[in-house]
Amino acid sequence: MKNLRSPIATFLGPRILAALALAAVLGCQSPAATPAALSPTGTPAPALPTSTSVPAGSLDNVAMLLTWLPTDRSQVWFVEFGKVSQRASQQDHGWEDELLLLVNATNEVLDFPLVKSAEITSAAFSVNNSVEGVAILLGDSSTFPEVLREAAATGAATLHTYRELEMFAFTDRYNLFLAVPDSDTLLLAQGDGALPRQLLEETIDRRLDGAELDETLARLLMETGPIDFLVARYPEIEEAAPGFPRPRFTAGAGMMNEGDTSTLHLYFEFANAVEAERAESQMTGQDLHGYNSGERYPITGIRRDGTTVIAQGVVLDTDVGGLLLGN
Repeated sequence: MKNLRSPIATFLGPRILAALALAAVLGCQSPAATPAALSPTGTPAPALPTSTSVPAGSLDNVAMLLTWLPTDRSQVWFVEFGKVSQRASQQDHGWEDELLLLVNATNEVLDFPLVKSAEITSAAFSVNNSVEGVAILLGDSSTFPEVLREAAATGAATLHTYRELEMFAFTDRYNLFLAVPDSDTLLLAQGDGALPRQLLEETIDRRLDGAELDETLARLLMETGPIDFLVARYPEIEEAAPGFPRPRFTAGAGMMNEGDTSTLHLYFEFANAVEAERAESQMTGQDLHGYNSGERYPITGIRRDGTTVIAQGVVLDTDVGGLLLGN
């Protein structure tokens, strides 16, 4: 394992960015608080704590969004998009091309100017494969409900209700369901058959019922503290790297530093302490190999806590994506 390309990437596999996930790249300003969306009867939807009551960039914001995600998932992602998108290393990325994926998924009911006006600040994703999952986007979605209701009235979308909240479905091409539970939260679910509706209903349930964050993600956040991005995976059937124990949970999370580097946290949970000790031994003194820059970064601060191994490294921004998601 000398000069590791990335112990995280070994288990996270290739970069899977479906239209659902790419809907995160909508903007970068702070959302404005506006009245909650109305139910189809014209009466106010159930009162909910607005997402802006938890400040972006805080650990509570990360935990809140991860808590709302459905529990049946293979990967979980999070990004403080309002912050990450402003980095110099991101300015050449074609964000608007990816914004169009959401526009197309709604058959342009949510057109380009409207989607761009949402100005997403934070986003979380629960993904099973390239076409199944849930996205939670924080931004200014206050103008969406009226447009969606008009689409439902003309047959361009289908209106459903669940727990007195509106759900809108676009099923002719992408099988996309979405809801706007308050003025600064957009929920999206995409998948085959009845799955996206089920996923969206579970997300609404977890949001309304005050669900708790699962222990694995809670332990991870205790180790990392506030973060700007996260990629986590539950590799149930993945093959391990040669000679390296297969973890039952692995994650990469980071905080952007001043300049063009980020501190990357590497987190592994194993089935037992023996496997964790072996992984710690193999990672100690090794390097992370950046795909884009060709740089090698020493793994530092490595330690073991029972069945968990935690390490970190400081890497160039340009290598973060490759190290977390594979080449």
